[in-house]
Amino acid sequence: TNPNTNMPYHILQPDNLSDWYGVPYNKLVLGELQEGCIARVLVSVQDPGWEKVYVTITKIKDGTAWGTVMDTYRLEDNEPKNGSTISFRLTSILEIPFEWQPKSVQKNIEKFLREK
Repeated sequence: TNPNTNMPYHILQPDNLSDWYGVPYNKLVLGELQEGCIARVLVSVQDPGWEKVYVTITKIKDGTAWGTVMDTYRLEDNEPKNGSTISFRLTSILEIPFEWQPKSVQKNIEKFLREK
């Protein structure tokens, strides 16, 4: 259980930040994210289990983001539930799928991809 929210999950800190294909991003890309962007976070759902969950960002304030959990690639109906809102630090994002972002955001974040 997340000690800060009494939720049956908590957000884990990733080792790397990449796009959908595994191409690394410079972490400065996090400053370009905005409402409507899609990101993936690593969620601990049961000890010792975890799941990578896609979210649509709905709000960003002071390095914290809130997002709606998407059902993309989810095989189980674990916590957090599809359609629920979760909060996480921007530094907890492990994936920003480039092609899934609004076109205006793609223009701003492409320069942060290290191998493009």
